[in-house]
Amino acid sequence: MLTVFLLAILCCAGVGILIWRWKRTKKKKYLFLIPTFVLLVFLSPVIMFVIVFSGAYKLYCPNPVNNKLELIELDRLRKFSEYYTVLIRNPPKNTDSLKKVMTQYFIETNSYIDSAYPERRLKEVVFYRYTCRTGYFINNDEEREGFIGNTIDMYDDARIGSIAAQYCNDNSTKYKYIYVKMHNEEIDKYQLECDGVHIDNWDMYIK
Repeated sequence: MLTVFLLAILCCAGVGILIWRWKRTKKKKYLFLIPTFVLLVFLSPVIMFVIVFSGAYKLYCPNPVNNKLELIELDRLRKFSEYYTVLIRNPPKNTDSLKKVMTQYFIETNSYIDSAYPERRLKEVVFYRYTCRTGYFINNDEEREGFIGNTIDMYDDARIGSIAAQYCNDNSTKYKYIYVKMHNEEIDKYQLECDGVHIDNWDMYIK
């Protein structure tokens, strides 16, 4: 309401200035502008309603029809087919199950990249929970300019974790180390032999 009031005051001030300029110069162009400012005074509540409604609409997302697990790649945030950002809708509540979903996605996506871009390797995937705010980036780019930006890393509360890989060598598709970082937890480092023999407890996530 305060914003609407201030907008109306500014419009009224504009009308007063135009009348004052018309009296001093007798130029009719100032008279023609007066109805515009008067119209803005009356339309200021409508303008503010549209602004507020459009902002609220961006934050609104309907409840999912079902509880099906879904992974959504944010193509607009992808970097050189090596760094991915993925939203998970309805993620498993069990941490091990969630790690398995993340790991399987990493391995399957890396296999695709190896076939489509043999010279590239998937280096890291960052996972976020699908929310009204993170879902905004499905169809919109990040905004890094201006005083108030809008980037996905601003929504730290929706961050699930990430998976990164170190390969045996530049030309190898075999993993030397896999790093699993769940949000607000220590990094789990899984060491894999370069001959493809898995050690540690990594197998539980890729079966």
